Amino acid sequence: ACIINFSAAVESIKFDTSFGGKGSGGGGFGKNIRINFDADNNIYISDADNKMVHKLSPDGQFIMQIPPAPYPLQGRGGTEKSLEPLFDKPGDICVDSAGNIYVADTTATHIKNTENPKIYIFAPCVYKFSPQGELIKTFFVDKVDVRPKTVLPARLMIDENGQSIFGIQPKDYDRPLLVDVDSKNNLYALDVKRAVVFKLSEDGSEVLH
Repeated sequence: ACIINFSAAVESIKFDTSFGGKGSGGGGFGKNIRINFDADNNIYISDADNKMVHKLSPDGQFIMQIPPAPYPLQGRGGTEKSLEPLFDKPGDICVDSAGNIYVADTTATHIKNTENPKIYIFAPCVYKFSPQGELIKTFFVDKVDVRPKTVLPARLMIDENGQSIFGIQPKDYDRPLLVDVDSKNNLYALDVKRAVVFKLSEDGSEVLH
């Protein structure tokens, strides 16, 4: 990756510096990346190949990665560890004025009132992390709190407690989202496949779509 200085004339773009390189953490990343910046010009890299997010200083020095290794188990407050990564295939990324980090991805979430076995549904999502990389909230643009009325493919899975569960994968469950935030930290998610824009307030409630 590289940083370049822009001036008024396109012809005057000049190379400034380079940073990073092939790797899987500590400032190295894969080929499939998305980049964004915060108000202090720190660099955020969403790394789909390595299933992580990197934060670098303006001059490209490694600051942190999300999640750190070994990966904290979701829903466990980071007190237990897992070899499974948090991300599936992290995509677009943005940072709000408070330094919170938003990353588009796909995940499975438990459908309420389904037990023995539990049923999970896969859907596009946006993760919200604190400036320190702690998971604050997961936003969904699809309805994930009720069981689908139509028959959908499902696969048998094992949860973190070793229990059998079923995972439902609706059509286009892994479609990409593009994300950005405004000056009031409202989140905007563009559902590229369905050509719909969602606006979510800071607490995740839907404002419009």
